[in-house]
Amino acid sequence: MKQITKRVVAFFAAMGLMVSGLSLNEPASADAKAKAKVKSVTIKNVKKKLTLKKGDSFKLKVSVKVKPNKAKYKKVTYKSSKKKVVKVSSKGKLTACQAGTAKITVRSKTNKKKKAVLTIVVKKAQPEKKTQNVTVAPTANSTAGATTKPTNGTEETPSPTDKATAAPTAKPTETPVPDGTSTLMRKPFAAQAEVGQKLSEVAISSGEIADSNGEKISGSYEWEQPDAVLKQMGKSHATAKFVPKDSSFEEIKGISLPVYTVKKAVVVKTKPKYTGAVTGKKLSAVTLSGGKVTDADGVTVAGKFSFANPELMLTSPGKKDYMVVFTPSDKETYREASIYLNISVTGTAVASTTADKKLDLSGGIWKNENAYNGLWSGSIYNLTSYLSGIDMTKYSTVTVTAEVYDKNGVEISDTSGNLVGFKLANKDGDWAGFSDAYVNRTAELSLAGYAGGDLYLVVQNAQASVGYIEILSVTLGNGEITNIVDGSSLKRAYGDMFGKVGNAIGSYEMNNSGNMSFVASQHNSITMGNEMKPDYLLGSTKATLSNTNPDGYVDTAKFTYKYKDTTYPIINMDSIDNCLNTAYKNGLKMRYHVFVWHKQTPQWFFKENFSKSGAYVSKDVMDGRLEYLVRNVMTHIYTYQNADGVYVGREVIDNWDIANEYLHNNDGGTKSYWDEVYYPEYTYNKNKHSGILTPVYIKEAFAIGHSILEDFGLTDDVSLLCNEYNTYQVSDKMVKMIQYFNTKDEVNKTGEIICDGVGMQTHLDMGYPAIEDIGTNAIDVFKAAGIEIQLTEMDLTDKVQSETSQINQIAKWYNLMMLLMTEKDSGAKITGIVWWGMSDKYSWRSEGVPLLFSDYWKAKEHYFQVIEAISSYNQGDSEWQIYV
Repeated sequence: MKQITKRVVAFFAAMGLMVSGLSLNEPASADAKAKAKVKSVTIKNVKKKLTLKKGDSFKLKVSVKVKPNKAKYKKVTYKSSKKKVVKVSSKGKLTACQAGTAKITVRSKTNKKKKAVLTIVVKKAQPEKKTQNVTVAPTANSTAGATTKPTNGTEETPSPTDKATAAPTAKPTETPVPDGTSTLMRKPFAAQAEVGQKLSEVAISSGEIADSNGEKISGSYEWEQPDAVLKQMGKSHATAKFVPKDSSFEEIKGISLPVYTVKKAVVVKTKPKYTGAVTGKKLSAVTLSGGKVTDADGVTVAGKFSFANPELMLTSPGKKDYMVVFTPSDKETYREASIYLNISVTGTAVASTTADKKLDLSGGIWKNENAYNGLWSGSIYNLTSYLSGIDMTKYSTVTVTAEVYDKNGVEISDTSGNLVGFKLANKDGDWAGFSDAYVNRTAELSLAGYAGGDLYLVVQNAQASVGYIEILSVTLGNGEITNIVDGSSLKRAYGDMFGKVGNAIGSYEMNNSGNMSFVASQHNSITMGNEMKPDYLLGSTKATLSNTNPDGYVDTAKFTYKYKDTTYPIINMDSIDNCLNTAYKNGLKMRYHVFVWHKQTPQWFFKENFSKSGAYVSKDVMDGRLEYLVRNVMTHIYTYQNADGVYVGREVIDNWDIANEYLHNNDGGTKSYWDEVYYPEYTYNKNKHSGILTPVYIKEAFAIGHSILEDFGLTDDVSLLCNEYNTYQVSDKMVKMIQYFNTKDEVNKTGEIICDGVGMQTHLDMGYPAIEDIGTNAIDVFKAAGIEIQLTEMDLTDKVQSETSQINQIAKWYNLMMLLMTEKDSGAKITGIVWWGMSDKYSWRSEGVPLLFSDYWKAKEHYFQVIEAISSYNQGDSEWQIYV
């Protein structure tokens, strides 16, 4: 593991925050290490080569000879040359991932020149030989303890434990001879594939086939078109067949399986060189040349380097990191690779040609005449006439200062709390505006959402005690809106690896064009925090009902489950349409969140007559209501067209959280309304989950959702997920539950994969969990089960917020990203990473400063280290940072 980067330490030093004993140049123990002499590093339990089968693990035993002979000088690092073939933990545990050859390097931390190298050969695992089990449990006609008769007719009896004669036993009912029928009970899964691979190179495993007695049939799976080549990143479907080991059983053909395909990884071996970095020029004037990039096997990959944002102006001399992107010539096959390139800029500092412009407010009335009555009262001022003759394209910010008074006109002494809300708007009466800030007295507002024309200043009291607000000054500035001036972005850096790079927002952000500009600059996907939850769409306290099925809703006669009510809840489709249109306008995809949840779902939805005071309805009635919600919302989204005739929902929605937090549905303080209807017999315990891992209503929701995707031909483009928190505590239960969803029965009549995988919320704290545990206890479990994985609600709280804890928080973000990248390249089907909130200021866990941005456009050092993580990874460095 590597030291905290110099950049992080320099960042805190610049802020006057320096951790005691932490050096900018080398670790505190460097002098001590210099005195130690490492003689050798040896792998004790294997020589130069080790052969493993896919799925095997092996723990390396390492010996370090060093003087003085102290443990602190014997520490080593482990590195795999091909993480897709074999990965190695920080403690030397090897895991064989796929067939191939790789080298493991064990290097001394005290003297990095001392190392041991081991060659690993991974072979394909041979199919497990299973004897078909035809033994059945005693039937109602048999006597307990009776022996059973195998198909070969030989009766097996237990040996007596003493010399006494064994008591006679009743003859059991014989197992019927299978009729040769093979029934697909649960589909297998395909391993993660790479662009350019043939299907024959993609392993198929797991799955469940049964005979006519319900006993498992052993056999193997084969692709029906093994020579078909996978040509692009993403999810697609291909057909396989099941070949039984016993030829008396029939083959099963036409098994449609999802195949998750990734682009091939590249490694920047040598960075490009640059010329022409002079102040006063844009990055586009700087010439990049050379550089070497290879694939995982060391084969050179053709392509070119360019600056991520060539429009950035070089204004100051000195050294600075800029984001450079390697774009392969074959963009369909290979990933882009973003790296930091340190550039030394020559010349003299270039002063801005545009000075700040303070508006002349004379002649206007800038204080409310009457005291504001109540919270969020305010005024709107028209700034348009004060901008006459000003070229607004030269300015990026508006700084507003004010004075605040109570209702008696007395100046308020509070100088720290948020007293005023300022907003900029393009039209009169727009209280939402396109840029906002909630401050004590002074705010800097972004003009990123200003498209020219009229400009209005919205002023509101953020405390009910504020009766008067007086505007003292309005100043136009040309400074940078953001401190991200290296050309980097999360979506560019991580998009080619994970696909979805998203964040959660609310309607207040969605209606603010300036904020949406910020969202879209960093992300390619959004999740609505609340606006698509059941209580938002249905109404949290009281139902709005129609006596007839509303226009545009799906005909209930076509439902899978009979709709037995005589009235129909109105669903807030307008809110959905607004979200879809805004996402589409900003070029963003969207995760839909959520249908089935034990929270934020109105109780009346489960009661007779849709009344909170009514009794809980029957399961049959609730089946119809569940389908009413899921089918109408999904169908509306996929049939809605905007003014240009675009089916916006088909362009935007690519994931659905069908269910949320089921495995923690005891955390609400009362029994889940869903369980009140479907499982009335179980007694609620707030300290313990029900243990029911076969929730039929969730399976019904997935089956309904999947049928809609099939109707619209979207199974390749859209995934249905089960979202959950603390997945590293319940991963085995999650796998069992998803396997239940995907198993053939009366709900899932054909054994389709109706649940694609898991949404790992990933709400973290500095104290828990360890990053290693996220990998071992969650991602590795889901990877072994072959299911899709998305990190859906990432944040990381630091409740201490000391200098040391902040540095460690940065390191933990860095290490989390390293874990996700190595897991992805080791076969984990991670198809998205999503943060839960744009900034600490508006986070639901704001007291723990859990995000990468402190405010809109204001990146913390945490952001830059998340970018640094993939820059290092793309250069072949996957070591984690150590904590101080």
